[in-house]
Amino acid sequence: MDSVCDKRGDKGVDGILVNENDRTITIFQSRINQSGDTTIGDASLRAFAGTLSQFKNAETIQNLIASAGNAQVAALAKRLDLVNKVSTHELRGEFLSNVDLDRNGSTFLKSNQNITFVGKPTLESTYISDERNVAIHNPVTFDIGVSVSRNIP
Repeated sequence: MDSVCDKRGDKGVDGILVNENDRTITIFQSRINQSGDTTIGDASLRAFAGTLSQFKNAETIQNLIASAGNAQVAALAKRLDLVNKVSTHELRGEFLSNVDLDRNGSTFLKSNQNITFVGKPTLESTYISDERNVAIHNPVTFDIGVSVSRNIP
C-alpha cells in the first residue's frame, strides 16, 4: 500500500517499487477494462513509455516532483529518494491489465525492452485468493488414561 499513488495528478503513475537487492526502480501502470472483448494496443503503451521518461534521470524526477505539487506521486518519489537512486538503479516499467495485448502492443514492446506487460492470462494463472477454505475434519479424541501392566515375580 505504501507504494501506490493512483490518484488525481499522479502523472500516469499508479505505483513505484524500489528493490534495493536487485537495484531496480519499477514504475507501475494499470488498466482495468469492464468489457472482456477489448485489448491493449500500442497507444496505452506509448503513453506509459512517456510516463517512464519522467524517471530517466535526476533532473526529470526533480521536474516531476516540482510539477506534481501535493500529488501522492511527488511524496512517494521523495520518500523513495528516487533522485539519488536513479543513477544506480535500473528503471523498469510494468503495465498490468485484465485484458490481453493486441498485435500492435506486442510489436511496440519488442522495441521497448524496459516495459513488461502483465495481462489476463498471467493474472489468472498467478492469482492467489485472499479467501481460505479450511477443511473440516472429523473430531479427534485423545485418551489420557495410563495403562500400566506390571509383571511382578
